[in-house]
Amino acid sequence: SFASNQLATRIQDKQQLLGGLHEKVEIIKRELELMQVFLRVGDAQEDTDPRQATALGRTSRLGRTSRESRDHQR
Repeated sequence: SFASNQLATRIQDKQQLLGGLHEKVEIIKRELELMQVFLRVGDAQEDTDPRQATALGRTSRLGRTSRESRDHQR
């Protein structure tokens, strides 16, 4: 019937949307994990290069903001 076909189409659309969303979340999760590793390595090195300190500070702020956003959405 028309109603069941419409319902099936809407369900398929939602499945595709959620499937794509899951993949994007996984990509973002991997990127955040890489940022955390970078920050740990940078903290451990204790370099005195001001350019590196500036870049590390910016990345650190970005990482904190990303974690806060991720935690807020849970």
